[in-house]
Amino acid sequence: MNKLAFLLLVAAMPCVFSQSLKTEELNVYMTRSNWLFASDVADLAHVDFANLRAIEIEDGQWQELRKGRGKSATSIGDGLHQFTEVWLTWVYQLDAQHSVVDYEWEWVVGSSSHSNVVQVFELRDRKVYITQQIEADIHHGGDAVGAWFNADKKLLTVKAVADSPQGRCCPTEMNVLIFRWEGNKFRRISAKTVPLPKEN
Repeated sequence: MNKLAFLLLVAAMPCVFSQSLKTEELNVYMTRSNWLFASDVADLAHVDFANLRAIEIEDGQWQELRKGRGKSATSIGDGLHQFTEVWLTWVYQLDAQHSVVDYEWEWVVGSSSHSNVVQVFELRDRKVYITQQIEADIHHGGDAVGAWFNADKKLLTVKAVADSPQGRCCPTEMNVLIFRWEGNKFRRISAKTVPLPKEN
């Protein structure tokens, strides 16, 4: 019996791994976390995201925001600097304990990177935690890529540039992922690749 269960588990492993890899191949990365963001908060509706730190939890980077924007230069050695710029794009309160917030991050060190970062904030015992992050590569995608939230349907649409044979400079397609709010996290319900609209 144990041998049969083991064989079934081994047979199912490619399905489990392919789901995980498929998400990464779409240039959208989802992370669950328990990152403390703020303390002594009585009401999530009064958190001023536009004038607090934006935190990218994958590498722990942060950027102080004022009126929804922030930028900085950090020395990385050998006379080189990393320039970081962050914009707060939108905020929606999902319920009394949860908000969803969207930021754009841009990093420049010789070359540049540009990401859209959606985060779920949860209020527990007067503390606010970042409990989920969905990051999309939007480098050279223009206005067609990013993240949009439909508050009526509780659906999050994330559009990321697709990998291009011509390299990061010249994407021709984008990946469109839709996530549904499930009360404490977003769950992906669909994904497709479509042509990237040309900029006018």
